Amino acid sequence: MFKGKHKKGIAVLLAAFFAVSAAGGNAIPVKAETTDWGLHNPVVDNNECELVTLGSYWQEDTNNDGVADTDDDKQPIEWRVLNKFREGNTVYALLLSDKVLDCKAFNDSKEGITWKKSTVRKWLQGYFSNEAFNPYEQSLIRTVRHFEDVRYKKDDEWIEEVVESEDSIFFLSEEEVTDSLYGFTYDGDYYCCDLALEAKCTEFAKEKTYPALGNEGSWWLRSEAKRSKDVPDETPGSDHFDLVDGYGWIDMYNGNFVDDDQVGIRPAIIVWYKSDYLTGKGNTISVSENSTKWDTITFGNYNGKPLVWRVLNVDGDEAFLVTDNVIGKKQYNNVEGETTWEDSSLREWLNEDFYDSAFSEEEKNSIVPKTVETGNKYYNIEPCITEDKVTLLSLEDVTNPEYGFFNAYSVPVKSRIVPDSDGDGQLWWTRSPGVSLKGATTVLHNGTLVEEGYSVENIDVAVRPAIHINLSNGDWSKGEPVYSGETAEPMPTATATATATATATATVTPTGTPTATVTPSVTATPEINVTPTVAPSADPGTPTESPAPSGAPSATAAPTSEVKVTPTPDPLTEMGKDGTPYDNGASIEAADKAITSLASEEDPAGTCFNVLQAKAASVSKKSVKITWKKVPGAVKYHVYASKCGKMNKPVYVASTIASRFTLDEINGKDLSKNTYYKLIVVAVDKDNKVISTSKMVHAATKGGKAGNVKSITTKAKKNKVSIKAGKTFKLKAKQKNEKKFKKHRALKYESADTGIATVNDTGVITGINKGKCEVYVYAQSGLCKTIKVTVK
Repeated sequence: MFKGKHKKGIAVLLAAFFAVSAAGGNAIPVKAETTDWGLHNPVVDNNECELVTLGSYWQEDTNNDGVADTDDDKQPIEWRVLNKFREGNTVYALLLSDKVLDCKAFNDSKEGITWKKSTVRKWLQGYFSNEAFNPYEQSLIRTVRHFEDVRYKKDDEWIEEVVESEDSIFFLSEEEVTDSLYGFTYDGDYYCCDLALEAKCTEFAKEKTYPALGNEGSWWLRSEAKRSKDVPDETPGSDHFDLVDGYGWIDMYNGNFVDDDQVGIRPAIIVWYKSDYLTGKGNTISVSENSTKWDTITFGNYNGKPLVWRVLNVDGDEAFLVTDNVIGKKQYNNVEGETTWEDSSLREWLNEDFYDSAFSEEEKNSIVPKTVETGNKYYNIEPCITEDKVTLLSLEDVTNPEYGFFNAYSVPVKSRIVPDSDGDGQLWWTRSPGVSLKGATTVLHNGTLVEEGYSVENIDVAVRPAIHINLSNGDWSKGEPVYSGETAEPMPTATATATATATATATVTPTGTPTATVTPSVTATPEINVTPTVAPSADPGTPTESPAPSGAPSATAAPTSEVKVTPTPDPLTEMGKDGTPYDNGASIEAADKAITSLASEEDPAGTCFNVLQAKAASVSKKSVKITWKKVPGAVKYHVYASKCGKMNKPVYVASTIASRFTLDEINGKDLSKNTYYKLIVVAVDKDNKVISTSKMVHAATKGGKAGNVKSITTKAKKNKVSIKAGKTFKLKAKQKNEKKFKKHRALKYESADTGIATVNDTGVITGINKGKCEVYVYAQSGLCKTIKVTVK
């Protein structure tokens, strides 16, 4: 599963489950290096995802006939583990194929369609399932309920329906690909980007699609696009469905025509995680970036300021460097039209004017000229070969994880951002041509690579020189490390020194250079990082630091760290804003303790109807299905249930990210027919804090005399009330019940905005201030009548 950052909803399983997965970052050095100089290769902390294998499908050209097709051998399918959860004693996993496996139209014809009736859904459940999985592998895959909100016109009125389907193989929805629970991020826009959504095409899929730069491919989601459909309003469904493009951009507004057969297939499944058929558990891949750390050195001066360089690679005595910041704006070429890197005016300026002005003769002796190739294989531009003392990074360099860059192209990448003094990113050149020799690939302010390139004569693009130097010449000094999205402060001008690994000696003799002994011209102060340790103390609020190690800098060189101990709060006592464990800000541990201790049929103080609006949507002899409103900021919902009765305390039954849940068992026991059950739902944020807690829902299963509320009526005409401030209106609400109805709670009332209007326990609305709000009248089952109130 994903390790690192998290984000909204997979469908509800046919039985209750709760999440058991956790996330964490993974920082790894990208490549081994010699540390004699105290310099290190970039340390990359990426968000990772577990990768497992199940089934097989055509992917590569195995018979070497030049094309990947069904004549080739099938190869194992790799899947990303998005989440793991438990159902009873069994652990299941939500999997998404690592690559785009095939291409297919969402529907064979361009018409209004729903996911349930689409031809691609039938293809996934039939053809793909049979080709990708053997019968035993198919038995490991769970069937999942999905719900579509469908809107269409009938007799000049808009009809809203929920269409339910049961799928073994499916596409993700827009809610799921914007959910941190599965490792995705979302900025709230209909058109947004997430590196974790990028997917490369297999060779088999690439034969059928238009892959992006780097062979990434677009892929379908099962959600309707937000745009107005081109089919009549009377048609259920839409002719446009969401997709993720080749660079990880989600288009939830326009989507794509359903009959486009060049959009990729990236299936998702839920499987038994512990099965031996699911292989490769524990293996991970990087799916998005978190942060990169670069060492820096100071070497040379330009425009009166020391040049600070990021260390991209250290190999023995040689280091590959790029300037930490841009040095100014300059044209790639001073003449409009086609040009190669070899003939560009920028290359000439870097290797002559800049080289002469930025480096002393001693520093020039440290610079190692390099032979470089500069072309663009994606647009079939043949490389030119040059020998440069100073160069620019290439397209391959700025997508190379070994240099600290995330391997992605036309998407925002934090490790490529170079902020200015205001914190805004800056445009800078690479030396690689774009779609033609009239432009050069450019990095935008947000780290996106413009693959087609900016025109070579553009005057608004900045320059980041790159060089190779011999560290043993001693014309540099080590600076503080920098992280992606920031730049280092220029260091004061000083005589450059070669600083080796921190030791207590001022004279450094690096290994690997037997012919030279480097003696710094300025005495090297050993760099010692001291992490104070806290010794036991009689007063826990006054920790005692252990003595500093011998050889540590004096107090004038390094001020003593102040250690503060902040007591860790007890989650069980973290209450919400209103002082209850049910309100916003309370810990889920506190809410869980309170709910599972409830010995009453009444709603506890702090619960709220307005936010969640939980209700019993349908019942059967053996189940109660409840639904609720999606809550902004919620990453999951905890569901509690028990039989009704003051002696029956609710128990935790499930955690779900959907806005609906079907209760069919409690503590492993099936529900009984003709029995009342009570349920309560808690919306939880990414920090495991309560956002809101629902009112208690009471509902009876079928199969006997127990009944539920059928309807609610009030004296409000057309469910609207208009009153003046200070005046009142009595709703006189009544509920109509099924026969043999058992009352667990009277009708309740709640105002969505008490600053405009209030409502008391008997249904009397009082106008407070001018404005509009809603008042809810809700029954014990959660059935609700919404009254629109206008205060004049």
